[in-house]
Amino acid sequence: MRSFSGFLAVVLFASLMAMTSSAFVGGPVAEAQGTGGPVLAVNLNGPEVVVGGTTFRSEASVAGLGVGGLRYCSTTPVTGATSAAMSTLASCFVWGNTGLTGPTVSATGLASGSYDVYVWVFEDNASSDFSLSVGGTLVANVSSGAAGTVQRLGPFATTTTDSIVIAAAGGDANFSAIEIWRTGNTTTTSTTTPSGTTSTTTPSGITTTTTPSGTTSTTTPSGVTTTTTSSGVTTTSTPSTTVPDPDGPGI
Repeated sequence: MRSFSGFLAVVLFASLMAMTSSAFVGGPVAEAQGTGGPVLAVNLNGPEVVVGGTTFRSEASVAGLGVGGLRYCSTTPVTGATSAAMSTLASCFVWGNTGLTGPTVSATGLASGSYDVYVWVFEDNASSDFSLSVGGTLVANVSSGAAGTVQRLGPFATTTTDSIVIAAAGGDANFSAIEIWRTGNTTTTSTTTPSGTTSTTTPSGITTTTTPSGTTSTTTPSGVTTTTTSSGVTTTSTPSTTVPDPDGPGI
């Protein structure tokens, strides 16, 4: 817990908020939307670091990320840190409270679907109580613990069509890092080219393409394609496979 008073507080707050506003950059989240790892993991106010096999990127490397709050790096030893990388992750953070605003993290450009969110919080001095919200919903009331305590809070389930906002209110809250993991299939996507060809892909990976002439082709993830012309003629093709000669080559 830390506090400001008088003119110094006003000056520091104004300058720091000007710095954090520049962290809001346009464009989609520059991260693959895969299910084998987090869609996004960010070390807030710190460098890229790998913790527990997860790469936490620096804020500057992530488009579509907005971070609000004050910035601080602590020298308080991290209790229970299992590696130097974890200490690095926890020690620098963005912080705030109801009176000073923040901390908040906004990730935009996410595919429509369901996600699990984790928030790393660190206490560098005196214990503080605050509330945590994800996607505008209160998900936890948190006690930060004794000095040196690091917590990985979550998972907190949420759904979105584009963005996820993580925020705290109440007492001092220190956000060290965030993780966003996709838990469900995204919605069906459809694109149309200037020539009028429409391609639709479902969450299961089935792609249907329709041309202006009325020919429709459906391709499954295994590569089987069924084509139906406007006159009703249907053909099916499967991926070619080579069966090895049981007697060996040349026999």
